[in-house]
Amino acid sequence: MRLFWGIIAVLVLVAGVVLGVPWYQQNRAATQAAAARAAAEQAAAASAQEPPSIATTPTAPPESDALSPKAPQPEPTLPAPTDLDRIAREQEQALREAHPNLPITVTPAENAPAAPTQTPAAAPAPPPPPAEVPKAKPDAEKPAGVALPGELPKTIGTYTVSPATFEIKDGLLAVDGKFKVRGVGTADDPYQIPWELLTSVEKDFDPHEGKKTIPGRIAFLHGKHVSLAGYVSFPLMVKEPRECLSMLNQWDGCCIGVPPTPFDAIEVQLTKPIRGNDRFATAGAVKGVLEVKPYVVGDWLVGLYVMESGELKASDYGAAGGF
Repeated sequence: MRLFWGIIAVLVLVAGVVLGVPWYQQNRAATQAAAARAAAEQAAAASAQEPPSIATTPTAPPESDALSPKAPQPEPTLPAPTDLDRIAREQEQALREAHPNLPITVTPAENAPAAPTQTPAAAPAPPPPPAEVPKAKPDAEKPAGVALPGELPKTIGTYTVSPATFEIKDGLLAVDGKFKVRGVGTADDPYQIPWELLTSVEKDFDPHEGKKTIPGRIAFLHGKHVSLAGYVSFPLMVKEPRECLSMLNQWDGCCIGVPPTPFDAIEVQLTKPIRGNDRFATAGAVKGVLEVKPYVVGDWLVGLYVMESGELKASDYGAAGGF
């Protein structure tokens, strides 16, 4: 008997399981459908309240465009204020027609805040021009190592002195516009005179011919330090001479050469006696204080130029000069 009722109970349980599965699935499907309808209604309501937005997805440029250089695009120009107002009104009207329930407010262009303006920076002041350095003016009238002589003596001995002209020309002292002299007439910078200047005195001074005026071009050398080169001759039979003749022409003191004249020779008084090889000198430069001392005998001019405190620098030598 118990076995019978046990079989009955098992059958009842199996029938309950078979009948209960379709109901459970049907109930779950109905619940999912109701939830989907509610979500759709909420999405529709939300889309009706929000303004439509247009999402733009930037597209990458083609690979060829990315690699090739692009030409610079001109900057867009803003339309005139009247065009902006018209465009704003057209956009506002289009939005109202598309979304009549949305509150749309467009700010007129004339009421829009003005863009900040930049005040151009003031250009920097140009630098001041460099100060001009004053250029030294060349002293053309008095270059270094040359100077105009002072006042000429009015007389030398018993003879009057005629005037002369002096000017600085090409860095030299031009005497009477013809003779060029270097130096300033001092011991450190003596006048370097040419023989032509000394011999020119013959045209103006010769007592035997009645010419008794010493020219100024010769008088300005009186008492000044001078130097010049020429032939030299010593007194005969003197071992250590203290004087010599400086001459324009070579003369051995006897028979060879051209005897000197008062116009082309200077009697030189030496500060030191001549010794050694200088005793055989036939030429050299003499330097000392020149004196214009006319030596006249019976209107015959015997001597004219004398040099005191003389120095000799020999430049050429003979076999036995001075003996």
